[in-house]
Amino acid sequence: MNDPGLRFALLGLAIIVISFSATNAQQIEWLTNLDEARQAAVRTGKPILYDFSAKWCGPCRRMDREFWPKPEVVELSKQFVCVKVDFDKEKSFAAKYEIRAIPNVVFTDPWGRGLAGQKGFGARTEDEILDKINFLPKDFKPLLDAGKALETNEKNLDALHRFAEFYQERKVFWLGNLFYRRLIEVESDPSKREMILLNLAFNHIRDGESVDAIDKLGVLQKEFPSSAQGDLYLYGLILANANKNQKQEATRLLTELKKKFPRSKYSGAAEGVVDNVPELKR
Repeated sequence: MNDPGLRFALLGLAIIVISFSATNAQQIEWLTNLDEARQAAVRTGKPILYDFSAKWCGPCRRMDREFWPKPEVVELSKQFVCVKVDFDKEKSFAAKYEIRAIPNVVFTDPWGRGLAGQKGFGARTEDEILDKINFLPKDFKPLLDAGKALETNEKNLDALHRFAEFYQERKVFWLGNLFYRRLIEVESDPSKREMILLNLAFNHIRDGESVDAIDKLGVLQKEFPSSAQGDLYLYGLILANANKNQKQEATRLLTELKKKFPRSKYSGAAEGVVDNVPELKR
């Protein structure tokens, strides 16, 4: 090939093709039709990633340039059904998720139940979005039947139990509690009610919600006063009060635990918890 002009033209064409391919390789497959996105999620069992944005939103445009095209983000996005939501055109849908400012990223299960969200865009925001993407469950296929059942009957006991256990097993405790709270309103089997209340209480402790934990443990003591797990109730109360730095109450509960359950396997751990509660300065 001796024609310099032709060689130059072909070189330019090759650069364009390579650039076009590289650009396409770094793109998330965004959907814009909300119904189509939900149908895809329910069909595949993938969670949904909603990106609420608008043309006039500077941070949204910057996010489109600087964050979403990152190779690691594009790769992670394949585990979700990704949806671009026009904030101006979908006001009622945005209101459903209490979106008042953009950019705003919302993660939901395949049926649209909120899992987590992230508002704004900045250096810290990138890490927080990635943390949520990495932490949240990605495969809801084991729940497809249960999700369909809840759409027909939101009080379906088996489906509610399956959702609660799904999140509990994956240590997403605050989401497990969403379903345990619904279960406690409809479950009548005593052994299952005790399990539900225990999971609620200890999930509250794990999430630092001591007041809610104490409330649920109090319900357990009233509803199951002769339970073989009474020492576990007291241990939970000790943990919750220790988290509130209520050393006097935690100490009182420890004394009660030792007196009522002298052989409890929780006594040693409870002692360590109480010993580590700081003394309040007077």
